[in-house]
Amino acid sequence: MVEHDGGACELEQFKPVNNGFYHTDALVEDKADAATLVFRNFEVAEAKHRGLDVDYFALKDFGVPDFCQLIFITSPEVFEQQKHVLASFMKVIRKSIDYLYENPDEAKAIYYAFTQADESDPLNQSIMNATLPCFTYDFSMTEAYYDELQTWLKNSGKIAQVIEPTNYWTNELIHTVRSVTTR
Repeated sequence: MVEHDGGACELEQFKPVNNGFYHTDALVEDKADAATLVFRNFEVAEAKHRGLDVDYFALKDFGVPDFCQLIFITSPEVFEQQKHVLASFMKVIRKSIDYLYENPDEAKAIYYAFTQADESDPLNQSIMNATLPCFTYDFSMTEAYYDELQTWLKNSGKIAQVIEPTNYWTNELIHTVRSVTTR
């Protein structure tokens, strides 16, 4: 990231801090100067709620591929054997997202009732209001995305070799989900 931004550095100049997923705590407790792999919708909201002067920067703006999205994963065997079930699942996910956008207050009430979270808590409200717009209708990914990600992982020494993206990725159910009916 530093080099991509025009700077020079050595890895030894950075001290990694493992504070689990408690990124805000690491900042508040002065264990870390920065946190990565945070989600803007809740960790930035939490940090601001706790009085930190924080800002969000996207890793992709500094040469690191964006890999912070939630994706559905299965094995090739399960994909082939359970394709109809998985397509139905994707249809339910799409309907759920429709419901979130069409009935945001009801969706929030369902969430709060299920999690037993305090819906009057300002932090919970801030996180919920920032999270609902994150749900997308476009579940598709591109071969180029995965190719760029694995090339970066190889070039940065995280993996030994790249493989053909179509060996582990497909948009097949994305395009057929509208024609599948649930049982």
